[in-house]
Amino acid sequence: MKQLDGSQQQVVTQTTLDRNFQNCFYGFPNCNASQLTAAEVALVARSAQSRNLQKCLEGLSDCDKRRLSDKERDRVEQVEHLDNLKSCLSSLGDCDRSKLIPWEQQAAAIARQDHNFQDCLEAVGECDRAELSQQELSVVARATKVSTLQSCILSSGNCSGQLLGATPGVKSTNAEVKRQ
Repeated sequence: MKQLDGSQQQVVTQTTLDRNFQNCFYGFPNCNASQLTAAEVALVARSAQSRNLQKCLEGLSDCDKRRLSDKERDRVEQVEHLDNLKSCLSSLGDCDRSKLIPWEQQAAAIARQDHNFQDCLEAVGECDRAELSQQELSVVARATKVSTLQSCILSSGNCSGQLLGATPGVKSTNAEVKRQ
């Protein structure tokens, strides 16, 4: 096997050092920090700080909030608050209403009522009829009858008058319903 001359050995050494710096910079486990220059150590530290901030902003479990500056911690708390508010308003995800300020709690309660009404109206999701107003209950009952009637008209089997709430004039078979 051929020996490398001095300039070739220098290229190999520099390439190895560069690769090590990249491993350290990107937080890879095969980083040898003892081979870094002082300037590289500073860059690696800033990169690690930036990665940690990003993890915190994304709500990842390996975020280390102790390593955040006061300004970064405030930013992360704002993002967490907004994410919680969004969850409360959309009824998706975990919502901690105790972390909301009063006007946000009111908005979340209204949103929850709206989502519940929509779920009842569309017969999807979790519908809690006990939370509906009398007017909403009436609208949901009418929507249910219309939906049932449409299903009866479009299906080929018998249609129960009971499902339609025994609406006067509604016949018991699809053919009879279609003739009306």
